[in-house]
Amino acid sequence: MTGQTLGDYFHDHIFKPLGIAADGASMFPSPETQENLAHMHQRDAEGNLKEREHLYYGPLTTHSKDAQNNFLQSGGAGLFAKPKEYIKILAAILNDGTSPSTGAQILNKETVDLMWENQIPDQYVIVYDFRVVHSSLS
Repeated sequence: MTGQTLGDYFHDHIFKPLGIAADGASMFPSPETQENLAHMHQRDAEGNLKEREHLYYGPLTTHSKDAQNNFLQSGGAGLFAKPKEYIKILAAILNDGTSPSTGAQILNKETVDLMWENQIPDQYVIVYDFRVVHSSLS
């Protein structure tokens, strides 16, 4: 609808208003971020632990801007950010959609309120003291 990639849309409408630098959050990790990623491992039939291909291998190998623009940018595929940047997104959500540091509104309060509602009312779980006390799923 906007003609932008999802990553560019996120940057313009979420990250930039929250004061997150262009390299602070991305669907494609920087080389520095890649150095700090925990990789998946699996034991083989003999019990030896071996590294597996990373779940998000595509974004790890897509380096040029052209390749990133041509890569499927999915909202459910993950976001790479440092905690100090990600917390700015959480702070805005917890402040009814408005950044407490920049004052920018990225969501309407009504939208944030919907995030706390049960989206699948016929399947609910009540947790009390970390114990499931009722579940319609059982």
